[in-house]
Amino acid sequence: MEFTDRFTVFPASHVEECAGMLDLFFNYITSYPITLTTLPHAVRLYKEQNEYTAPSYMLTHDYPVRPEVNEYTMTLGGVGFGPWPETFLYYDKECQLSFVEGECRPRLLRNYIGKLNMNDDFTEAVPPVFVTKYLKTDTVIELEYEIGSSSAVPFGLVYWDDLAGYEVSACSGGAEVKLIKDKLAFLRFNLTGGRQTIGLTLRLKRRLEGHA
Repeated sequence: MEFTDRFTVFPASHVEECAGMLDLFFNYITSYPITLTTLPHAVRLYKEQNEYTAPSYMLTHDYPVRPEVNEYTMTLGGVGFGPWPETFLYYDKECQLSFVEGECRPRLLRNYIGKLNMNDDFTEAVPPVFVTKYLKTDTVIELEYEIGSSSAVPFGLVYWDDLAGYEVSACSGGAEVKLIKDKLAFLRFNLTGGRQTIGLTLRLKRRLEGHA
């Protein structure tokens, strides 16, 4: 955004266009009931509410607008046109995980535990996952996963389905479960370096009386 003699990577016209885009973005987000504050105040609030980096979740969808092919995007190696599958992204102080729609194990695993070299991207091989039980009735979904890993790493699994009206009935193996947008169940746990079994039971909530 700075265009001076010291920073002249982009022409002034590009900088002005970026400023206009930021104005449009600000006008868009302020149409929602958001809270406007300063960055120092936001940092203080975050530290007051979170001792460590809070877990972040993102479920992305394909979008019909595609990047423009021009000299800038071609210089960066070109652009992809999709279509892109839904992708679930997760991040916390121990790891980063990426899941593609329909896949139970992460497509990408980054492990931040015990890392000293900050020049690394922390990517690790994803261990094999075996589904040893899958039962789905009109009211219950039961799953059992078996994971084999020779090292202790943070990990997670995702079950993709139409989960509208479902709730977590039981979960074993020390995993924490979160239902995301009625589209997936995310299981977060740490591998210990040996074979582990994770069980999950989802149950359809009891319908309200008179609406059975």
